[in-house]
Amino acid sequence: MLFTVTLSRNPTSDVSVNFATADGTAVSGSGPQDDYVSTSGTLIFQPGQRVMTIAVPVRGNAPPESDETFTVTPTDPPTGHAEIGTGTATGTITETP
Repeated sequence: MLFTVTLSRNPTSDVSVNFATADGTAVSGSGPQDDYVSTSGTLIFQPGQRVMTIAVPVRGNAPPESDETFTVTPTDPPTGHAEIGTGTATGTITETP
């Protein structure tokens, strides 16, 4: 699942944003019943770069379950004269039979 992170204007110096996923009704881990892989890291926007993506691996379940959610949030204030607008994104894992 991809999450797009967009700056409201072109940065004139590097801007970094630390992020991490958190379980909602979806559970992260490496077992066969886990729904997605917990993901964390740092995005570094360079001058003139406004858009980056966060990729979170999602697993299918057998048997299918009801739809489940998890979130991606910043873990620290951003660096480089930036502020967080919308700070949390929710991913919904839609199960299909």
